[in-house]
Amino acid sequence: MNFDDAISAHVRWKMRLRDFLAGKIGEPFDPESLLRDDRCELGEWIHQEGRWAILRDPDFQELKAVHLAFHLHVGEIVREAESDPRVALFLLDGDSFLELSMKVITCLQRLKKKCTRSSGSPDDPDRDSNGSLFKAARPMNA
Repeated sequence: MNFDDAISAHVRWKMRLRDFLAGKIGEPFDPESLLRDDRCELGEWIHQEGRWAILRDPDFQELKAVHLAFHLHVGEIVREAESDPRVALFLLDGDSFLELSMKVITCLQRLKKKCTRSSGSPDDPDRDSNGSLFKAARPMNA
């Protein structure tokens, strides 16, 4: 898992959502699919590889919960956009969205720090070939 790529993908996705709500792009977001936290690349990692690599890690558990809350909140914002895009943009700039987004990034940064620490044996079966506790996953794309 490349945590920097995950953070970048999260930021790019937020910009795409902002552009959609501002009417700059026409590709619609489906609120129902946004409610699913296992369809974006980070969510796929959380529910697949990450789940088995670091299931009991408290930072991973927080990431999983915050990522779900982020998706639920974004789904509500996009639903609101269907009736009033100005309100949706207001919600996008609101404290709840910004807080959840920053929590996702903070959790990823903490997991990255744990991943790059040189603790434990490189021969540990839970570590990848670089000694990382988090098994490698495909790169995160926008």
